[in-house]
Amino acid sequence: MADSSELEWEKLLDEVTKTINLFEGAGSESTPEDNAWFEAIKNSSTFSKLSADKLAGMIMKLEEYPVKTGDVVIRQNDAGDYYYIVKSGKFTVSRKTGPGEVEILASLGEKAAFGEDALVSGARRNASIVADSDGVLMRLSKDNFDQILKSALVNYVDLKETKEKVKQGAKVLDVRPNSPDRKGGIKDAMDMPVNQLRDRLSELDKKTQYIIYCQTGNQSEAAAFLLSQRGFDVAVLKGGLQGIKAG
Repeated sequence: MADSSELEWEKLLDEVTKTINLFEGAGSESTPEDNAWFEAIKNSSTFSKLSADKLAGMIMKLEEYPVKTGDVVIRQNDAGDYYYIVKSGKFTVSRKTGPGEVEILASLGEKAAFGEDALVSGARRNASIVADSDGVLMRLSKDNFDQILKSALVNYVDLKETKEKVKQGAKVLDVRPNSPDRKGGIKDAMDMPVNQLRDRLSELDKKTQYIIYCQTGNQSEAAAFLLSQRGFDVAVLKGGLQGIKAG
């Protein structure tokens, strides 16, 4: 017998499908055509944190994007424009490290998601992603990503709230990149530049809350999204160090 959570998801799938069918003819909107793909959304660390209404809204905004072998989906150093989920096909993630030098970072297949870092932080794409086969991607535009995902997954606190949370056991993460002009900071903060975060996740404890800050708040948002996806309890110091000085 299905438990209550399974029944809730089945009901949501049915309601979303019916709602989208009311808008037939709107070419940019796509229906979750198979349960396997919807199951991937349901079980992902990103979407599992969305309320049912936000999840339904996200599904209705997804666009189906067919690709051919060799298509460049994301090009390194381009601006972020879409968040992608692989419905079918295989993709290679690579980064140019020097003249004629390319580093292969990962291979992606069905149910994988990518492209969020640049959307959250406003930074340029840090890698290229090329289709190794014909396939289909589902994509969410930057505007819709901000409205639905970023707003739901990134929590903000001010300096006063940060101090209170630290008293209760929270830790502060300084995710500013290493650079000559990296000065000042919050006392006793853990030094973990955002570009090192993925490789240093083992240093963090999922039982601890982390307050993340950078200079302006942009890199903190990218770090918070990444950590939230992986099950960490995080919040962003609104406005970063610049916001503290302005206040």
